[in-house]
Amino acid sequence: MIQITSIEHLLVICHLPAYPGRGSACYLHRRFFPPGLWQRLRALPFFSTESISYTLNSREDSEAGQIFGKMQREAFSDYLFSADLQRTYLLELMHLLMKVHQERQEHCTGL
Repeated sequence: MIQITSIEHLLVICHLPAYPGRGSACYLHRRFFPPGLWQRLRALPFFSTESISYTLNSREDSEAGQIFGKMQREAFSDYLFSADLQRTYLLELMHLLMKVHQERQEHCTGL
């Protein structure tokens, strides 16, 4: 499961895996994002409410876990462009969530 909570200048994304193991959480402040990206993220459909959750299938759950793993490893990296790479992983996660959101919407509307 992925839970997204958006509070003013803070974005919290939690991954609670279906398989045994520990979950992950990502706390992102508006200042982490380049100018304009925060507004584009906030315009995404899953940020239209303060909090939303998605139950993931096994493939989606695995993909989300891999992305969170890369973000966590990079958080402790000495790499000069670590923040840029973390933002790239975050965008990869956003694309996964947009796909999940779209699939759930199509399923609900029968498209």
